[in-house]
Amino acid sequence: MSKIKIGGIVLGLAVAGCFGVPLYGQSQAESNRTLSIKQQSIIPIAAYTATGDPEHLKTALNKGLDAGLTVNEIKEIMVHLYAYCGFPRSIRGLQTVMEVLEERKARGIQDELGRDASPVSNEQSKYERGKKNLRIFWDYAQKMWPLRGSCN
Repeated sequence: MSKIKIGGIVLGLAVAGCFGVPLYGQSQAESNRTLSIKQQSIIPIAAYTATGDPEHLKTALNKGLDAGLTVNEIKEIMVHLYAYCGFPRSIRGLQTVMEVLEERKARGIQDELGRDASPVSNEQSKYERGKKNLRIFWDYAQKMWPLRGSCN
C-alpha cells in the first residue's frame, strides 16, 4: 500500500474521530463496543492541543467537561501530550485549560476536580519500567496484527 494511501486512511480516521464519529473495534466480538461520550471528548482535546488551535480547544474542553471529564483527567491528557506534540503546545494547552476553567467558574459552573494521579510504587528505574511496558505492548501488537509483507 502506498504511503499516500496510508496517510489518507490515517487522516480520515483522525478527522472522523475529531467529529465524534464512533469508531468500532477490530474484531466482530467487539463490534458492539464504542467509546463513551466522555472518552470521545478526549480525541478533539488531544487533536486541537497537538495542532496548536486554542480557539477550537476551548470548545472541545467545554464539551469534555460537560461530558464528565474531570479537571485532573484533562490535566493528565495535557501531560501525556507533551511526549507527542512537544512542550510548547502542551503548555499552551494547559494555559487554555486554565482559561476555560476560569471562564466556567465566572459563569457559576463548578467542575469536578477528580482524583489525583496515583504514585508509581515500582522501585525500578523509569527506563527499565518503560522497556518492560514497551515489550508487553510490542508482543501484544505482534500477536494481534502480525506484519504481512513490507511496509514500503
